[in-house]
Amino acid sequence: MCWLKKFGRELVLIGLGGVALSGLFACREPNAIQKETRFIMGTVCTIQIPGPPAVARRAMAGRRAVREAVEKAFARLEECDQKFSVFIPSSPVCRFNQQGIPIDDPEIVALIAQACEVSRLSQGAFDITVYPLVELWGFYSGKPRRPAPEEIAAARGKIGWQHLVITNGQVTKKNAAVQIDLGAIAKGYAVDAAMQVLLQNGIHDALIEAGGDIFALGQRNQKPWKIGIRHPRQPGLLDTLEVSDRAIATSGDYEQFFIADGARYHHIFDPRTGYPATNLMSVTVIGANATLADAWSTALFVLGLEKGMKLVEEGAVRAEVLMLTSQGRALSSPGLKTIPGP
Repeated sequence: MCWLKKFGRELVLIGLGGVALSGLFACREPNAIQKETRFIMGTVCTIQIPGPPAVARRAMAGRRAVREAVEKAFARLEECDQKFSVFIPSSPVCRFNQQGIPIDDPEIVALIAQACEVSRLSQGAFDITVYPLVELWGFYSGKPRRPAPEEIAAARGKIGWQHLVITNGQVTKKNAAVQIDLGAIAKGYAVDAAMQVLLQNGIHDALIEAGGDIFALGQRNQKPWKIGIRHPRQPGLLDTLEVSDRAIATSGDYEQFFIADGARYHHIFDPRTGYPATNLMSVTVIGANATLADAWSTALFVLGLEKGMKLVEEGAVRAEVLMLTSQGRALSSPGLKTIPGP
């Protein structure tokens, strides 16, 4: 669970029908009048507007209007990066971490409140105060390592979403050592924010992706978007989804990891143990917004199959879910609809 959480996913989610959602974008979309890729928030971000039929149907003014809308959406993604990054010294999150300066930006305060609610519902499986663990294991520096048990125990003493206090429009901390990382929810939020910008500018059909977090807005040429989910260990797809006005987010043990003494250590930590979560290879969440799909994909990955599916069945997670166990068994929630792969 870190700011770079989604970076390196590369083809975990593949938009079928001509668009590949990856860092390469090698496939062509002949009917796309606008498709642009930029590197924001430490990952690859793409906005695609489908071809003329969809645009004409929505009475768009043409390519110039589309271009302006896309530019505004990318500007919104950049704005989110400036606010939520743990690396940009001027960001409120960075100043909160390094100097203890309270966060009073309403947008950030609201997002932290959402994160804390997911923490509460998941009984601490999701925790934005996991920063010390990500740093200790070397995923921020790009030099991952397996820490000693006593180091992990010391880092755990700095973790706990309950140490965050939200009052009078501010976020403060009870424990001065607490540091936050919104990477497991902020990319999803940024996707939602960019989607709202497109809607406000008259675009009702688009595909927005930030490092694997996707929002499929409207349709692609009068048909639902087709999104493929890559199998984390085998060539090809684990499943294919047909979606419209839905968000999709995947968390997996293959995004960032290293091997030590024959064991795989990845970047999605169980805040309660200090070690990478086990038992699942990947979790895909399909929901109404990318913010919660992003957060719950991490929370459910940490919780594991039984506890995770129980939350879904009880209605705490208002989304559909596809889980792949470490043994390679795929299980989905009852409401998940799939279509045959290509």
